[in-house]
Amino acid sequence: MNIEKRETIILTSTRGMAHALGRRFGVRSASASEMVTRKGTRILWTGGPLLRHCTPGEYRPRWKDYRLSDLPILPDFRLKPIATARDRIKAIQDALSACDQVIHAGSPDAGGQFGIDALLDHLDWKGSVQRMLLPSLHPEDISEARPESNTPYRAWTESEKCRMHADWLIGINLSRMLTLTANQSTPIPAGRVMTPLLALIRDRASTQSPKPESVITPFDTARLQAACLRSAGTSPEKTLMAAQNLYEAGLISYPFTNHKKLNPALWSAHHAFPADPHQVEPAVTAHAGGLQILAMPKRPLKPDEQIVFEAILARESQLRQECTRQTAHHPQSTHALAELYEDMADLRRWVASPELRARAENSIQLGTPRSRHTMLAKVFEDGFVNPSTLRITQRGESALAHVPPSMLDPGTIILWESAISTVAQGSLDADAFMQRIQSYVGSLLQETQRRKAC
Repeated sequence: MNIEKRETIILTSTRGMAHALGRRFGVRSASASEMVTRKGTRILWTGGPLLRHCTPGEYRPRWKDYRLSDLPILPDFRLKPIATARDRIKAIQDALSACDQVIHAGSPDAGGQFGIDALLDHLDWKGSVQRMLLPSLHPEDISEARPESNTPYRAWTESEKCRMHADWLIGINLSRMLTLTANQSTPIPAGRVMTPLLALIRDRASTQSPKPESVITPFDTARLQAACLRSAGTSPEKTLMAAQNLYEAGLISYPFTNHKKLNPALWSAHHAFPADPHQVEPAVTAHAGGLQILAMPKRPLKPDEQIVFEAILARESQLRQECTRQTAHHPQSTHALAELYEDMADLRRWVASPELRARAENSIQLGTPRSRHTMLAKVFEDGFVNPSTLRITQRGESALAHVPPSMLDPGTIILWESAISTVAQGSLDADAFMQRIQSYVGSLLQETQRRKAC
């Protein structure tokens, strides 16, 4: 009996990631949407989000309009295809119909995990799925990457689903309640990230910024953005794009999440440092979770890429010197937007409760690396914050006037992120998390009405 051999499909997030994987598997041909290898493997990439959260009116037509009687709005999580992504989804669906298994090689974070898992669920894929995690696209690290079961990583998808839907529920309900109780025809924006962001900007202007603790912190994306603002005035958006390009070229580690495992050999190889593990290891340990240089570029970098690369390289050198007591710490130059990004990178400095600060084992950030600059751009565009002075405007103050205190407290973000983390670890059931969120939404609405009545 002649059984037709079917293909393996590797699904990844970007064209650059696909090309890096293609070099490992041996690319035979490529098109604008896929790559074919010599081993019966096809590599396809999503090129960005293909699904979006449904709007209130798509859940229920009457929810298009603002009505106090409809609150709280608490539908189950539902996605639908982005209109411009239908052809891409169809191409991936056609490829899946001719394959035996899928290797999930999406970005190595909860967002990347969710993007491909959600697409496979949407397409009702019932076949085998393995996960290939790629914190680095350096050739050495790619060659050592091995597909493993995707099942344990589904907890990442559940955590991202919880984050997305909880953000949606809080934003939709609180915004509508504020708008309706204020009798305004123009919606008052509110949300789990936007509202505490406005509160942070307001409080920074009236309170001296807490001094950072005397610990070595990982060089994450927010601190990279601050460094590039200070050194060259490079915008946060351009920094993110350049960092993604450097990751896809195999020159730096993945820039949008923290990694605890670094490669000491690669660390010392691109510095003029002795490869003495007793000297290198303390710096590696201190740097764990931060961006890492993996290789020196073999091609001229674009200007923004060069700025980003040099910022990471400088931070690595500084960390190693600090760890080996070769230099003292020098304060950074003043730059208002850079300082705001650093404050957003670690809310622990703004939490009054010592118990909550102690509860946060790692830096608690306001927003995600990919969304932070978008949210800032929105508060500038909507007139809530003056982009020149970084001071909250009267309109921004009005948007905070009747918001319950818990939404303004950075400590709530710590509680939130702690719960999300337990979902990602598989220790908290997603349904239990969402039940808590629904209860919290109800309390927010009641408190908002009470504050307005007073």
